[in-house]
Amino acid sequence: MRDLIESNLLLFHLSITDQLTGMYNRTYFYEKIEKETENAERNKQPITAMILDIDRFKSINDTYGHLIGDAVLVKCSETIINSLRKQDIAFRLGGDEFYVLMQNTAMDEALAAAERL
Repeated sequence: MRDLIESNLLLFHLSITDQLTGMYNRTYFYEKIEKETENAERNKQPITAMILDIDRFKSINDTYGHLIGDAVLVKCSETIINSLRKQDIAFRLGGDEFYVLMQNTAMDEALAAAERL
């Protein structure tokens, strides 16, 4: 029984995680944003969303190859995760697109976070 529970937890983790970066994936993004938006409205707290992408990422892949492009994506995801608060949630939507959901965060706090990134 314990093996079954551990296997199910592993499968769940794999289903919501981007394989390359270890960030949450697009599937989990759609689930989580709906829940977090509802929570923010119910608790009358601000919520902020930040969309990020890598400028000229296609040229990195074209010039240096996809292995280097993947390394850039991993480094960017690490930078994003390490720059956020524990309660912030980061996602890789695909390609070079990232999304950060910042709970209980007003616009000025989100702008400061964006500047850090």
